[in-house]
Amino acid sequence: MEKIIGIAILTVVGSQLVKKQAGEIALLLSIAAAVFVGLWSVDRLQYVVAALSGLFAEVGLYEGYGQILMKIVGLAYIGELGSALCKDAGCQALAEQIGIAAKFSILSVSIPVFLQLVEVMGQFGQ
Repeated sequence: MEKIIGIAILTVVGSQLVKKQAGEIALLLSIAAAVFVGLWSVDRLQYVVAALSGLFAEVGLYEGYGQILMKIVGLAYIGELGSALCKDAGCQALAEQIGIAAKFSILSVSIPVFLQLVEVMGQFGQ
């Protein structure tokens, strides 16, 4: 984690130094650092996926729930990253639309879990 923080600090400093002379280079530098941090995060996420898969198997939950959870986390991360990059580029309205699109995507991915929950609740009511 220390390496990621170091890279982030160096990126911010470098970005601020070149921003006035070459704003597009500062934006590209930020995007490159964001991609690097994202790839690092995905590597760490593989451990979490393996742990959750084992846990779901142990307690007898449908393995698809773990996949849905990982999709939700991925959509949230990608949406936040896209939104932040748009804000950095000065496109506030586009950033907000990306946030809304990410929320709708998360909602659509989570529908099977919601339907299963409604079905279970219906069984208790009978």
